[in-house]
Amino acid sequence: MRLLDNSISIGIVSSTGAIKETICKYRGRYWFWNKFSSKLYIARSLTLDGGISNTLPRPLITAGTLANGEIRSYGGGGNFYDDGFLRLSAGGGTNVDVKSYIDLSGYSTIPDMNRNIVFGTSGTERMRIDVNGNIAIGSKSPDAKLTVNGTIHSSEVKVDLNFSAPDYVFTNDYKLRSLKEVEKYIKENSHLPEIPSAKEFEKNGINVSEMNMALLKKVEELTLYSIEQQKNTEKLNLYIDKQQKKYDELILQLKKQNDRLEKLEKMNNN
Repeated sequence: MRLLDNSISIGIVSSTGAIKETICKYRGRYWFWNKFSSKLYIARSLTLDGGISNTLPRPLITAGTLANGEIRSYGGGGNFYDDGFLRLSAGGGTNVDVKSYIDLSGYSTIPDMNRNIVFGTSGTERMRIDVNGNIAIGSKSPDAKLTVNGTIHSSEVKVDLNFSAPDYVFTNDYKLRSLKEVEKYIKENSHLPEIPSAKEFEKNGINVSEMNMALLKKVEELTLYSIEQQKNTEKLNLYIDKQQKKYDELILQLKKQNDRLEKLEKMNNN
């Protein structure tokens, strides 16, 4: 080891006296035989003692640098400023398309760099958590808690409602449109009442929970129409049965009257 002006040099020498590897510090940089441009190059693994046990609570996010369990990056303003950028990456030594990475950003006046976390593979951003805690997959601008630009494949989806299901359709004071009113509305608007038009779907997309409730309401109304139609059918069948009985009675009376006429005719002939 040699101590020079503004530098430290450490050499590793084999049993034959040949220099196998050299570590030196010069002008704030650590070098391995001057082959690397990073501040510090470490062969093999690196272990950091977090300083906490599995029975201790999560450390608070505070100003300054925590004594234990933290790797912190800061910008040109200094260690106590809130800016900074840290990238963890693998691959991409000669080809950026190979790189997988995680970007952690502190405060920035650039929106794309302002307090977000970015995950990427093959040198391309795949997922982002923005400053508001919104998550984007396949997009860089999440406008909700989860924004996905692509297909979602799931075995099950559960949606919490912030409004009641339309069971009020079955109350006695609910005014159900007549089928003639529905027919008139469809002719004038080319879509069902209380259901968005095709243009509205194209412009605003579909709110799954609201749309499901709107469709459920239409199914419930359709059920009421079916029940009403069944009642009308039963009334019609009852009316037909009554008319059939009257018809049968009339036929019987006509037959009896015809029999009487035939007897009278025979008597007259005799």
